[in-house]
Amino acid sequence: MPATFAAVGRALLEGARAMPGEAPRSLLDIGAGTGAATWAAGAIWPGLETVTLVDREPAMLLLGRRIAAAGAAEGPLASADWRLGTAGTAGADLPGADLVVAGYVLGELDDSSRSRLVETAWAATRGALVIVEPGSPAGFARILAAREGLIAAGAAIVAPCPGNVPCPVRGPAWCHFLARLDRSPLQRRAKGAERSWEDEPFSYVVASRAPGRPAPRVVLGRPRHRPGRVVLRVCTADGLAEPTISRRHGAAWQVARDLEWGDRVGSAVANRLAAFPGVDTPAET
Repeated sequence: MPATFAAVGRALLEGARAMPGEAPRSLLDIGAGTGAATWAAGAIWPGLETVTLVDREPAMLLLGRRIAAAGAAEGPLASADWRLGTAGTAGADLPGADLVVAGYVLGELDDSSRSRLVETAWAATRGALVIVEPGSPAGFARILAAREGLIAAGAAIVAPCPGNVPCPVRGPAWCHFLARLDRSPLQRRAKGAERSWEDEPFSYVVASRAPGRPAPRVVLGRPRHRPGRVVLRVCTADGLAEPTISRRHGAAWQVARDLEWGDRVGSAVANRLAAFPGVDTPAET
């Protein structure tokens, strides 16, 4: 649950940054398990009023209820609707919601069921749909297929991609990011690990009914820092760019040296990207 919470939480946060001013009031958590995605959403949008969690495993729903009770859950979790069901089956009946999340569920289904789940989830989406999968080549392939289906259905892709443009990432690379989380002493003992933290790799897509504000983003690994300069790999509306930004670039340097893998690129760095032929500059700061 901690790793899922961290990964889904990061995806939700990036979605929120791409849709400033949007505050969902209702949430549908598909493949909810014990409710990690709902906990993450509640931390970002405490104003959530209604929450529905759907999972096909009764034991997971029962455990999720117990965790919520033990955590003295307030607000929407305290009165959440925990439902037994499978969203990937034909004719699945799901309630509509401002925000729909499907975290780590596509990998449990066959191809046809995955397509149905994405279609059903999008039909239930009034605002935004967030899909998260493990950050592996297979997980990214599932995200890419979902992304293509959502674009065909008329969705606006707002994160992590800079819009509804063809994905420029080709094998052997795959688009994924890292969510860092703390390990408790118990977790370290269970895993035989010494570090007090771990990085959870994940791939995701955020689709919206509204255009949103997608932006270029640092992808395919951490920025490479060299004396007096930093080399970025950035996904833009016209493909991948790999600018080198140095001290002489002033404001762009001040921003670029603090960028991390997965961060949106603001206007200072984007102005530098504009020096590359065919690369768009976003309007946001």
